[in-house]
Amino acid sequence: MRRAAAATAVVALALLYPAAAAAHPRAVATIPAAGAVVPAATHSVSVRLSEPAEPVGDGISVRGPDGHEAARGPVVVRGATISRRIDSKLHGSYVVEWQVVGDAAHPARGVFIFSVGSPTLSEAPSAGPSCCPTDGRLSRRCRFAGRWD
Repeated sequence: MRRAAAATAVVALALLYPAAAAAHPRAVATIPAAGAVVPAATHSVSVRLSEPAEPVGDGISVRGPDGHEAARGPVVVRGATISRRIDSKLHGSYVVEWQVVGDAAHPARGVFIFSVGSPTLSEAPSAGPSCCPTDGRLSRRCRFAGRWD
């Protein structure tokens, strides 16, 4: 009898684990698309999430090719999409970092790049100290990105 109860508990946990893992919001799509090269300035960035979520802090931060913040105004939340206006007049790569909290206080974050004109970065920084450029322009953002799991 105890073996049957233990087996049932193991099966129940195995079935519940994927549901718990799926409870974290994740990016389904971005505008501009991650890695995209657009010919002219865009006026906003958007992240469509797998579930409705609330922004954390600024919600979306955008660093321009010159290393300065390009995001303007507040984050707008519409259902499962978060958006923010940006100033992308400079040609080059923009690093977009988003941070949200979903149901049951599950945090999520992501980083992607897009470029205006021609790229100046080949890929988005990943979490951890190895992602940081040595010139320091984006290093603060890279270090911050590594703090969210």
